[in-house]
Amino acid sequence: MNSAELIPTGVPLSGLSGLTTAQLKVLTDAWLLTAQELVALHNTNEAMRDRLAAALGVPRPILAQIAAAAEALIPPTRDLHSLAMAEEAAQAEYGLGALLDEPPEVLEARGLLPAYEPPSGRAVLKESTDLLDQLPPVRNQGGRGTCVAHAVLAVREQLEVSTGAPRDLNLSEQYVYWWCKAHDGIPKTSGTYISVGMRCLTEAGAPLEEIWPYVSIEKGDQGQGPPPAAAENGDAGFRASRAQELNRADITGIKTC
Repeated sequence: MNSAELIPTGVPLSGLSGLTTAQLKVLTDAWLLTAQELVALHNTNEAMRDRLAAALGVPRPILAQIAAAAEALIPPTRDLHSLAMAEEAAQAEYGLGALLDEPPEVLEARGLLPAYEPPSGRAVLKESTDLLDQLPPVRNQGGRGTCVAHAVLAVREQLEVSTGAPRDLNLSEQYVYWWCKAHDGIPKTSGTYISVGMRCLTEAGAPLEEIWPYVSIEKGDQGQGPPPAAAENGDAGFRASRAQELNRADITGIKTC
């Protein structure tokens, strides 16, 4: 699926003044094709801005100018014909939750990982691959920082659907986030690391949603435990056989995998 399908009002970066041909290639090689995607990445956190500036070979003030120019190109997306909906969207607090600022030694180790090689060797990638018909329905995480739990279970559910499970298979995000908060070393912090979410899949799996339903509001501690007895050990039937770390700079390897 390309950016035009994912972002119907996406503004191509090719129309952004201030980018050299070499810089544009750096961004497109990293799947950043629209002004919306560039602005979103720039607004993530300080560490990401540093990496983006380094990739483009510009100082941070110049990066800020490029991001501002990209933001100026983005058309308004709110439905101005529905004032009630616009007001609700403006006041809502949406949860995030993927913690990207991992310890420097972890990031350095990942940067030294070899390029991904599938068992059969790398082949020429297809122009595009669409897995939407294998993905579970969109689910609302509410105001909690649980996007890692939702993302890793979307992966797990897709793998099941691809081998014949019903598309409405629903595993417990409540369990995965609780497990992550019990193992990520930061139990009082909202959000967790993707790597810990994948550990949950390989070590414990996840029970069905009906066994421990998701709660979309903050209450009590981050994990909202303890789980019900039927969920406390996950579900070995939904464990993943393994998870593999990839070098984040190996874009072709990530696509191949």
